[in-house]
Amino acid sequence: MSARTLAAAVSLCLGFAAAMLPGTGAARDFTSVTNSERWTNVSGVAGRFFEARAGNDGGLFAIEVNERTDDPIEFRAYENTLSSSSPNQSNVHDFKLDEKFPTGISKVSVGADHYITAVQVCVKSDKIKGLRVWGKMLGTDGKPKNETDDSFTLPNCYAGKWYDKIECGPEKVVTGLRAHYTEWFKGFSGISLRCAKLQ
Repeated sequence: MSARTLAAAVSLCLGFAAAMLPGTGAARDFTSVTNSERWTNVSGVAGRFFEARAGNDGGLFAIEVNERTDDPIEFRAYENTLSSSSPNQSNVHDFKLDEKFPTGISKVSVGADHYITAVQVCVKSDKIKGLRVWGKMLGTDGKPKNETDDSFTLPNCYAGKWYDKIECGPEKVVTGLRAHYTEWFKGFSGISLRCAKLQ
């Protein structure tokens, strides 16, 4: 047997062995199952809202709430392609209640290879003052696994209230959200999630 033939045989055997190991397999890309999409309740204070919807092949992994003085006037949601390996950032959904430039930036992220599955909001005087997010990465079967989390808490959250944690539930990730506000001059006050299964 030539060296080239031997190398090819070894490579084939290694690939077969990897495929047989649990939890291994080629990276996969996914899309959301349309009829599985559901909106959650609001964490925080409900009101009028801006709505972000990821593309059919996208999920959210980070949220930014930016203040001007004491008012959370800008809200950003970061979208990645749905993949079990090396997703790509595909969009940033940017909402503003005031054209003034923010003076404080607060961002939470579950990591570029994870997708948000739950959030919890702290509110004082109808203004977001803290945010916790939880997220999971995708297995090659499209099911979320390996939870991680991130949070920010502004100093005046201590006088506010942490609202209920809202979750997507088993086998779903966040594919959209609504950024709520009660009055434009106060800023953003709550978040609700759009959750979907993947295929």
